[in-house]
Amino acid sequence: MAIIVENINTFEKYILVGAGLGMFKATRPSYFGGNLFPHEEESVEQIVAVCNNEGDIHFIDKKLLRVVEVDSVKLVDMQESFKSENQIKKIDMYRCPGCDGRVSDTDVECRYCELRLK
Repeated sequence: MAIIVENINTFEKYILVGAGLGMFKATRPSYFGGNLFPHEEESVEQIVAVCNNEGDIHFIDKKLLRVVEVDSVKLVDMQESFKSENQIKKIDMYRCPGCDGRVSDTDVECRYCELRLK
């Protein structure tokens, strides 16, 4: 199963190899407070491993990539499968006044808070 991704800045295409999440948190004693008020540093890195047509592996930030093709099927050709049942039936969705949940104009009561709508 090949997933083709594209860099949103350079429009270069890559094959998705894998994804990774790196997290760290480091503390060290401060000059005045010692261990009572330590200096803390933390970070979260979300990177994706991709390879180009020559097989070179690159690590790119996930925010710079988007999926364009899955198993030789372009994403634009799969748009119909992304539509929900309510979009296909053209049902208008509203917010419940009680709990702010999503309800349709045909619902008699809210399925989240059971508030009677009609």
